[in-house]
Amino acid sequence: MPATAGLSVIVLTMLCRDQLELVDFISFAGRAHRLRDGGDLVHPLYPVGFPAMLTAMTALIGDVLWAGKVLAIGAGALAVAATARMLGPMPALWLLAQGALLQWGRTEGTDMPAASLALASLAAATERRAGWAGALAGAACMFRYTGAAVIPAALLLAGNPGIFIGALAATTAPHWATALLTGAPLLPDQSENLRIAAGHATSLFTTETLERWPRGMMQASAVALRQPATWVGAVGLAVGLARRDRRAAGLLGLAVVHLGMIGLAFARPRLVLPATLAIAAGAAFLVPRSHPRLGWLLPLAGLPVAIGAGMALWPTTNIDGRRAAQAAAMHARPGPFLTSDPWVAVRSGGWLHGGRPLHVTGQAVALTPRTVAASARDQHIPWILVDRSRINRTYPGLAPLMDEESAPGLTLADRGTGWRLWAVDGVDPTGP
Repeated sequence: MPATAGLSVIVLTMLCRDQLELVDFISFAGRAHRLRDGGDLVHPLYPVGFPAMLTAMTALIGDVLWAGKVLAIGAGALAVAATARMLGPMPALWLLAQGALLQWGRTEGTDMPAASLALASLAAATERRAGWAGALAGAACMFRYTGAAVIPAALLLAGNPGIFIGALAATTAPHWATALLTGAPLLPDQSENLRIAAGHATSLFTTETLERWPRGMMQASAVALRQPATWVGAVGLAVGLARRDRRAAGLLGLAVVHLGMIGLAFARPRLVLPATLAIAAGAAFLVPRSHPRLGWLLPLAGLPVAIGAGMALWPTTNIDGRRAAQAAAMHARPGPFLTSDPWVAVRSGGWLHGGRPLHVTGQAVALTPRTVAASARDQHIPWILVDRSRINRTYPGLAPLMDEESAPGLTLADRGTGWRLWAVDGVDPTGP
């Protein structure tokens, strides 16, 4: 097991590159920064586990982006190690060869940590280590609320409900205890995700959501089964269930419950990662019990996939020149900024500082230079950064900011290929 985990660290580290890979990480980094002062302890969409780990890791290595990448690499290694413990080293190498693990095991974010902790919980549960299974399930929940998908399968496999639930409660205490003490909502707010899925405002406990759920689960399953390796894994899980193997039942249970949770909202490859990895791991059950040495065929079969995925993910120098230029322009100018491109972030003092999206000033299609300038002035935001592609696509009323040399209440401060930076008249960038 240590050998497979070590190999995972080497492979995933080689695939890392020194640039932002997930736009959501900007908000995670911002929350991690606020945690230093005791703020933002309870969030409606994300538990506190990941930003808390980011805060601690950033203090150790001095850069929040690489702190996120180190956590992703460690999580990828944990997923492989947990698979090795539960199914053996050859299935673990098969899992390491999958594009989903290679992609998200080198990408900063909550997805791989939550998935790996869920697999580790299952591994402990199959060994009937109820305390560890409960603690690891709780840790998965502390990284993503959907980490709760592993609880039913792990609870049934662990064999000691009292110890499991006690460990689960203790591990998740930073969330529920803080929520109870501060009066913050105990349960996550999924209204925004439900709105995206339905196309309009709705809530979880409605007939409409219930009627949409089967279709949503089918869509989530299609996303999880997008790769051929998961087709092989699905057949393997069926074989494992026919053998009445409790490990296969646990992996399938995790996948089904997770897809059911994701199906309530909307699916993306990274959002269904726990199900994808659990299903892919099912390929282990295709190895005949009478010929365990044939397990070598699994990593050999996965090698072409790994090579293809590795070539696609291999670090290059393709850092977006426009975004790099915009970040450099903002680095030289203090104060918050509005931006049309949410990917623009300034790396300073070991932290990432993103801008506020332009749509916070009003409905995107209705925005004009005058209304944006007035809103920025009211919020004491000194800068407005715009790029042509986003303006044309999302903010058509702001086209004058790309085409003209002056705008009401604004002064052109900087420009580059496809972007412009405007200063808001009457706002001191150094503060109120």
